[in-house]
Amino acid sequence: QFKEIKLPSRDTIFDYWLDPETNSFDSWTKSPFFYSVNFDSTMIAMTQVTVPTPETCSVAYWMDMMVKMRRSVMLAGPAGTGKTQLVGGMIDQFNPSIYTSTTINFNYYTTSS
Repeated sequence: QFKEIKLPSRDTIFDYWLDPETNSFDSWTKSPFFYSVNFDSTMIAMTQVTVPTPETCSVAYWMDMMVKMRRSVMLAGPAGTGKTQLVGGMIDQFNPSIYTSTTINFNYYTTSS
C-alpha cells in the first residue's frame, strides 16, 4: 500500500513531515506549519513569540490534527520548554463561538484530592 513512500534513512521518522501531495518525507521546515516570524519589539513582547523550529512545527501539526478530530491534547515535558506557549498560540487562533478552553496547572505539589 505504501510502496511509493520512501522512509528517510537518517534521523527518526518523527523528524520528518509526510507531504500528502508528493507522498514523500521532507523536513518540518518545509511543511505548512513552518513560518517566518516578523518581530517588532514595539508591537509585541518577545515572550509572546514562538520561534518556529522543526520541533515546534511537528507539535503544532499534531495538536492541530488532534483538535480537528475532537481529541484531547496533553503536552508533557520539563519547565520552560514552550508547552504553554504552543497551546496558548493555538487557542488564540480559535473562534471563541466554536471552541472553549480551560487551563489546569499541575506541579510537584498537585494531588488527586
